Amino acid sequence: MKKDYMGNDQLLPGYNIQLGVCDEYIAVFDVKQYASDMECFKPLIEKFNQIYEKYPEYPVADAGYGSFNNYLYCEEHGMKKYMKFTMYEKESKDKNIEMIHTEQ
Repeated sequence: MKKDYMGNDQLLPGYNIQLGVCDEYIAVFDVKQYASDMECFKPLIEKFNQIYEKYPEYPVADAGYGSFNNYLYCEEHGMKKYMKFTMYEKESKDKNIEMIHTEQ
């Protein structure tokens, strides 16, 4: 996950720390060795479910968590999807540019 600055072309160990916050309090945390936030979403939510015996109604997350598999996971567990998909910003800008050009 982390670049080896000694130039040995090796990856050094790294940790991805996840926090779930509810009403300004840390409700759940998890530490994984996954490089991507996308892979950390399900384990964090499962840990939340283990502690509180329910899934969050609105798991809000940024585009780093947005993937088809995570959307399906939310749907399977009755959670509403409040996370952007990975290319949201680019596609939104492209659509806005298209709308400006078609209106002129």
